[in-house]
Amino acid sequence: MEQLIQGDVIEKIVNEDIFIAEIDRGTESVWSFLLFSGYLKVVKKRRNEGELHCNLSIPNKEVNYLYRQIILSWFRESINNDQFNTMLKSLVTGDIKLLERY
Repeated sequence: MEQLIQGDVIEKIVNEDIFIAEIDRGTESVWSFLLFSGYLKVVKKRRNEGELHCNLSIPNKEVNYLYRQIILSWFRESINNDQFNTMLKSLVTGDIKLLERY
């Protein structure tokens, strides 16, 4: 994702026959869903031993902005979760000074 946001192209195998129930079957399926929903575009494609290999990029500035906002929110959420977990740990261990800080 970092490469895409920086304007680079990535190569992924795209499954043309994928359906929504398969989204949790592996991380690679997400690229197919992003492509078919318009959040990625094909720059170049080729077939290799029956598999569809696609060079993918972000289709426009608006989608790039959306990806940046989503990733930033993940970082914010991660930081908040880390703080929350530390707060809970301090509560359980009786570290009142640390708990007060949070």
